[in-house]
Amino acid sequence: PSLRMAGLGSAFRGSLPAPQPLSRHRRDRKRRCSPMAKPARLDALDVPPLPVPVLPPRVEHLLLNDEGAGDQLVPLADIVARRLSIPLSFAEALMTFGAVHYADLPPSWERDPVVHDFRQEVIARRDIRNPDSQAQIKRATDAGLAVSEWGGYVRVHMQPKRFPEASRLSGDEWRRRVVEETEHFVCIDKPWGVSVAPTVDNLRECCLHMVRTHALAAGTATEEDLRLTSRLDAGTSGVLVLAKSKSFCSYFNALLASHSSRTSADSPPPPSSPSVTKTYKVLTRGAMATGILTHYARVGVRRKGLPVMTEIFTEEEAAQEREKREDGGGAKPLALCQLRVLSCEPLGRIQMDGVDDNGSEGTHFESTVVLLTGRTHQIRAQFAKEGRPVAGDALYGRRQEESVCAPNRIGLHAHSLEIIDPQSDFFPPAGVLLEANTQWWRRHG
Repeated sequence: PSLRMAGLGSAFRGSLPAPQPLSRHRRDRKRRCSPMAKPARLDALDVPPLPVPVLPPRVEHLLLNDEGAGDQLVPLADIVARRLSIPLSFAEALMTFGAVHYADLPPSWERDPVVHDFRQEVIARRDIRNPDSQAQIKRATDAGLAVSEWGGYVRVHMQPKRFPEASRLSGDEWRRRVVEETEHFVCIDKPWGVSVAPTVDNLRECCLHMVRTHALAAGTATEEDLRLTSRLDAGTSGVLVLAKSKSFCSYFNALLASHSSRTSADSPPPPSSPSVTKTYKVLTRGAMATGILTHYARVGVRRKGLPVMTEIFTEEEAAQEREKREDGGGAKPLALCQLRVLSCEPLGRIQMDGVDDNGSEGTHFESTVVLLTGRTHQIRAQFAKEGRPVAGDALYGRRQEESVCAPNRIGLHAHSLEIIDPQSDFFPPAGVLLEANTQWWRRHG
């Protein structure tokens, strides 16, 4: 990705004989004090998005340090357009898309001398007593937002990550994906390839925005009322519950947390306690044995060049990890990870995305799985540990597992969610069963 500090004013250009490399910040690569190195891709926001290959991430960082600006406020879209040499309409579109972020004060990058020195100058000249609050970077979506051209910071995601399936589905199709809607929640059959929540560079192509825009029954909730409860990975399809009130959101999150914190499949909750049953359909190459699958998980593991993932251990490996912790290893503790494989059936010859898979080695199987605990990426990580990665899962599986799947799609489908809580006012005393439509591989894509 191209990550640069662009549009620096004359106050810094005069003191720098040549572009100076800046230190790494979080996952950013190098930022340099120079304008953009290559022209902007004005088709980055096309609907539908460009076909593969997907445009890589590209981020531009702007210091607003125009000494002659004074106190005059200028539309942020004008500043972005001028500094990055892009049409004003494209700058406004980037803001509306959620790809522009702004702060009244540059962030604290102490090892980046240009940014650090400018931040200290702004703090001193404005007599800022609480710099951290001033430096909060917020998404700027209002194309009419006006800011000073001196003292601020802008981050522009020139080539946002796209989720084509979100815009491929019409408003009517999104409405047809509503499984159930009450005054407290809406449950949808989430399509594969769509993020549940907005990403840092894309506010529009996500389930939250699409349901707010197209799927809610009239007058049942405002856009601001819709809240996330649980999440599914972008490539996963199936049952997704969104809260329409703060009270339901708090209740439902606590309910799911109690389910996730179970310590053993042999210790079911008391009869009077609420129960949650999550059932998934899983597509793999090779059969999975039925029964309870037990591992131990370390969630939130970061590895260079990869997204945050879950690391899985067998009982023996977990014992070794505990010994390391006792010896001062300092690694994150392990959590019980259990699921039950109810059934596994062969699918035989399948053809998806133009790939005809008709060999014994390529035979796919569909497993029906019930989660007994709820860890991040649990099914994906546990199945991969058993040598049966989910089809299409390049993070935990093999690259060739992508052969029968489109980009942003994996063989994992949240089939149903059953909730029984007689004490709750949100569900009937007998409980509720929320079921998604048929998994995509049964519909041949």
